[in-house]
Amino acid sequence: MGGQQYEIIVEGVAGPAVQSAFGDCRVDVRCAATRLRPNGTDQAAFYAVLDRVRDLGLTLLEVHQLDAGQGRDDEDSFPS
Repeated sequence: MGGQQYEIIVEGVAGPAVQSAFGDCRVDVRCAATRLRPNGTDQAAFYAVLDRVRDLGLTLLEVHQLDAGQGRDDEDSFPS
C-alpha cells in the first residue's frame, strides 16, 4: 500500500466540524456523500483517516485505490 493514493467515500454531507477533522485530506461534498482523499500516500496516513471515519461514527460507503495515472480531480467514482 506504500506510495498509493486513495479515496474514501462516506455517507452524508460533511459539515464544517467534520471537515475540520480531516484537515489532512482533500474533502469534496456532493449531494448525499463526502469524498476524502488523504494527502499522504503512506499506509499510516490512509489508516489514520479510516480510524477517524470510524471514531466519528460516519458511514463508510466506498474505498478506492486510485490508479497511478488518475488525477486528483477525477470524479468518475464519486456518487452523484
